[in-house]
Amino acid sequence: MAGASRLCEPSRMTETYGFDDPGGQAVMVLDHPRTSAYAEAIWQGVNEDDVVLDVGSGSGVLALLAAQAGAKRVYAVERSSMATVLRENVKANGLEGRVEVIERSLEDIEPGSLAEPATVILSETLGHFAPDEHGHRLYQMAKRLAVARPRLIPGSYRVRLTIAHLRSLTDELARLEDCHGIRLSALADRLRSRPVMLDVPVEDLLATEAATGPHTFLEPRPEIYEATCEATADGVANAIVASFDVELVPGVTLSTGPTAEPTHWHQIAFPMFPELPVRAGEPVRLRIRPRLVTDRGTWLWSAESGGQVRGGDAMKALTATTMTELAQQLGLRLAGPPALVANRRLRAFAAILAGGADASDVDGLSHKLMRAMPEDFPHLVDARDEVLALLRAADCRLE
Repeated sequence: MAGASRLCEPSRMTETYGFDDPGGQAVMVLDHPRTSAYAEAIWQGVNEDDVVLDVGSGSGVLALLAAQAGAKRVYAVERSSMATVLRENVKANGLEGRVEVIERSLEDIEPGSLAEPATVILSETLGHFAPDEHGHRLYQMAKRLAVARPRLIPGSYRVRLTIAHLRSLTDELARLEDCHGIRLSALADRLRSRPVMLDVPVEDLLATEAATGPHTFLEPRPEIYEATCEATADGVANAIVASFDVELVPGVTLSTGPTAEPTHWHQIAFPMFPELPVRAGEPVRLRIRPRLVTDRGTWLWSAESGGQVRGGDAMKALTATTMTELAQQLGLRLAGPPALVANRRLRAFAAILAGGADASDVDGLSHKLMRAMPEDFPHLVDARDEVLALLRAADCRLE
């Protein structure tokens, strides 16, 4: 439903046991504005003398477009099991001689190890908040494998900021105060500090959009993104709304703002409670600090208008009471040994590994698991499913 916020943040094509979801890749490829803009940029920005480095290649659509545009060589870097799909796509397009799939993490590729340094660095590492997929760090690593001054696709980005009174946000928080007669105010308090992804209705906007930047991914990531917009109506703002524009190559841009053609990206709303009163024609200064120490947003934000300041801190949405819990909620790894709980899955893994595991004997491992954990796996079909999932998690190739 247009304009509906997602207080319980949705999975972004979440993966089981670390596998990339081909359905998620299809969602991005079938995002017409995204893929069409990249295709146009590649045709304009890549020539027959270029060596292209495609970082996080996924299905390989961008790498294949670069080869079709005339690049003499394309390195498609994909560390996940999607590399299998990528190789098949390269073969299906008859481009094995020009597209080389590198199934490794970018950071593990040694400088000088490529036959030719890249002249173009190509990637689509753009999150709903443009830099939140660590594009700055990835491009810096990619530069080690390139010529002194590589061309970038995208060349630059701007974060666009404005304010809104999001009716869906207000309504959903209100429902938590009366959920079938039960008050969930403690949950609502935490969600007031949690950024949400949504498609913002234009009629909810209270100001013009103001842009930061431009920023390039070869520069250090800014610690603070700030801009000043102008209120277009009297009202009370309950959120800062962030989107982005990217200039893929000169003249080819892609936007994710509320007024742009919809894409698989959403806008991000940073809630403000209490709300910020604004008056038409007055400036509103907006500041977003993305503490991107993990792959999960831990932003700090504020809006100032008429001498009043409102804002929020995503850290207040966390419920952790111990360092271990905090690390889990932030997706961090602790330096010390973790305190693992032997849950059902871990016990299953231990059971099939006990005494050695022959990955080619799936049925044998399944019977072994049934004997070790008869209450959890009384049926062969359940045990076999578990064994196959665990073997895939271990990157075992199943014929």
